[in-house]
Amino acid sequence: RTADLARFARHGGPDLRHLRGYPEPQGALHTMGPPSGVSTKTPKTSAYNGAFEQLMIDYCIYPPFYTFPDNPDAETPEPNNLEEEREVLSKRRPSLDSSRFTKKEFRIFQRKNKAAITEATVERTVVPLITGTSDDDIRNLSNLLFSDLEPIAGEDVVTPKPDFFDGADMGAIHPKIRSANEDGNLRKLIIPTNNVDAPVLPNFFMELKRPDGHSRVAWRQAMHVGAVGARAMHALTNYGKEEPVYDGNMYTYSSTYHDGRLNLYAHHVAPPTAPSDRPKYYMTAVKSFVLESDMDSFRQGVTAFRNARDRARWHRDNFIRAANAKACQSD
Repeated sequence: RTADLARFARHGGPDLRHLRGYPEPQGALHTMGPPSGVSTKTPKTSAYNGAFEQLMIDYCIYPPFYTFPDNPDAETPEPNNLEEEREVLSKRRPSLDSSRFTKKEFRIFQRKNKAAITEATVERTVVPLITGTSDDDIRNLSNLLFSDLEPIAGEDVVTPKPDFFDGADMGAIHPKIRSANEDGNLRKLIIPTNNVDAPVLPNFFMELKRPDGHSRVAWRQAMHVGAVGARAMHALTNYGKEEPVYDGNMYTYSSTYHDGRLNLYAHHVAPPTAPSDRPKYYMTAVKSFVLESDMDSFRQGVTAFRNARDRARWHRDNFIRAANAKACQSD
């Protein structure tokens, strides 16, 4: 075949006159980059990633029972008002008295809890039995992306999106406090989204998981959103002050629910170690209940949950009134 090619070449090769005037073919340039339209951004870390906890700690957001590397014997600081808050959580709620909450209703809860095999079903059928009907006047929303808040743990962590949270009406807060055009406004700290119908100043949260889900993921998510809520409350109580004041009290609750178990947590803010450091956010275990085990456990857990929501609203309302008064004085 080589001899044939040589003979073909001696006669001038193929006749290419019909290709005269055609442009040079544009060959595709080979690159090592990703295909067009493929993002090169590094994925953000979520609570499903084991590195999430350390990222939180790196930004001074500490879980319960945290061991400090430089002082292993030191206890994680608790809120100054923790015992007072625990007393409030245990206060009787008439709607859960034995005369009104019957064994039949408890059996309904047990059956619905067992049948809820997806997170969406837990939210739709189980959570209403925990919240009851007394929450009708509490501003609440589910699965809202907190897209307008300043990140509390840098840009490498996913934006918070709580399964359930309580807050206040945007209109309840003086425009000067929330206006993006005012100096010293708190918009990026207290208003999760630009939707005017969404609650603001969130300070009660609930994270859910299906029975075969991971409770630790819910706990990590609660740590994240709880710190966001504590920051919001701390910002509002310091509105109009030249230097922030840290009173060591908690004004924010979070909770997790997984496979019949309800956990309640408190969140508070502590001053930075040095002026250039970040404030510290501590998560504290308040109470835990296995709601599905028996009626007494259900009553105790649901009582604490509903009282925590009411208490969070009480803190919100007090802080809003105080901040609004300052805003009016400066008009």
